[in-house]
Amino acid sequence: MVYLVILSLFLFSCGGASPDAVDLRVEPGLEKLWQSLSALPGAPSAVSVAGPRLELFTRSWRDGRDAAAETPPSPAPEAGPGTGRVAGRRYFAPAVPLLDPRRSVGFAELAGGVQGGAAAVGPPVSPTAPVVKPLDEIRPPEKALAVDGLYPGDGGYPLVDEVIVRLDTAAVPEKGASILEWFRGIPEPPARRVVRIAAVGDIMPGRGVDRVLLGSPDALERIFGDTLPVLRGADLALGNIEGAITLRTGRVPKSYNFRFRPEILRPLREAGFDYLAATNNHVYDYGEGGLLDTIDALRESGIGTSGIGRNLEEASRPWETMVEGLRVRILSVGAYPREYSGFDGRLEASAGPDRPGILWADDSGLRAMKRAFLPDALNIVMVHGGQEWRNEPSRDQRELYRSFIDAGAHIVLGSHPHVLQTVEGHSGGLVAYSLGNFIFPGMDETLYGEETMILCLGIFDGGLRYADFYPARIDNQVVRLDRTGEILRRFIGLGGGR
Repeated sequence: MVYLVILSLFLFSCGGASPDAVDLRVEPGLEKLWQSLSALPGAPSAVSVAGPRLELFTRSWRDGRDAAAETPPSPAPEAGPGTGRVAGRRYFAPAVPLLDPRRSVGFAELAGGVQGGAAAVGPPVSPTAPVVKPLDEIRPPEKALAVDGLYPGDGGYPLVDEVIVRLDTAAVPEKGASILEWFRGIPEPPARRVVRIAAVGDIMPGRGVDRVLLGSPDALERIFGDTLPVLRGADLALGNIEGAITLRTGRVPKSYNFRFRPEILRPLREAGFDYLAATNNHVYDYGEGGLLDTIDALRESGIGTSGIGRNLEEASRPWETMVEGLRVRILSVGAYPREYSGFDGRLEASAGPDRPGILWADDSGLRAMKRAFLPDALNIVMVHGGQEWRNEPSRDQRELYRSFIDAGAHIVLGSHPHVLQTVEGHSGGLVAYSLGNFIFPGMDETLYGEETMILCLGIFDGGLRYADFYPARIDNQVVRLDRTGEILRRFIGLGGGR
């Protein structure tokens, strides 16, 4: 180790060492940390070569790595006076392109520089060799991978640099009690973990799905299949509720009209959903009254929403929640084109100063985003837009969704096309143009309409670091994870279109 003794912070003692003098050794790069530690009560106030040695140094995961090792290095010893105290941590992770299908890579493969190590459902699609980087530097168009299935904050995660403060306690004089108290009181870095957000596309619990969800004791397993643990394992699960939540019967003239009883929100909540966007082309299927009923039903259910309101001001307010100290703000908007039936959501369903409706992705919507999004929050836009049954986003769709990132969003999640579209990075943010259908019976005669996925995003230290794909297939009323790799291969291939 190379040490730098910071003499400028202390009074240098040329004579005998005072009780609060130490022989200070600080590794270059840790000067700012030392400044903060030296401001704590009882900190050493002098430097002397005759004092007990006090060291600040980095214990890196690389130091214990054997290029041929098959297991991570042994965990660091428990912090304490005899071994040193952990005063800081910096995490590292394997970085790969955003559309890399893997979720995890083995530590041994990182150490040996071996390419591969897929842990995605199904075979990998042209994986690249990961490059280990500081986790706080990884953001779209890159993503991080787990290591041996472990994430930062999990016990045994191997890629961690720890800043150690070590004091030769045996050499502290009897009158140096204050130094010992200071040393033992050095605060442990706060525990942090990856916050997981799961996002899906259109949820249309009609055509018999509602009867199962409201009338069967094993309803959730029958409808959500093996996707249920993925949804419930997330800290936040988001989707689009494709219809009005109302008992009204007066339909707006359209090709399709969807409505659901308010009771349907209970099983959706039990499935794990915390937020349901409703700024879609079906929330107005039963008119203004149906939209107002939807607002009331979602509020009473405890499921969050935004982008719909009794007026434009209410529709412009984001939904906010806190997860593990992370502030999350979500704002939903509409951007879908005029329907073949003639229904034009922008003209007929958008909110006004004194008119109930949805927040439209026009200038007023962009202004609402800029007001709603905060620099210390994770800002998410859920947008219902794009062309139905189109596998690639149009140029206009790309420009619009990217403008949401430019307005302060970190994540943009799209729905409406009924098929999967690509995911890309833009200015450090992530755009998922369409997550397709999710719960949507009656898609068996449509091309790719039964292909879907759960997009699982991992947030660490306030930034988007992980993006895991869980491809799934709709089979009439049921959705199940796809383990063939077919959907994943096609989805990764969509990233080639521009």
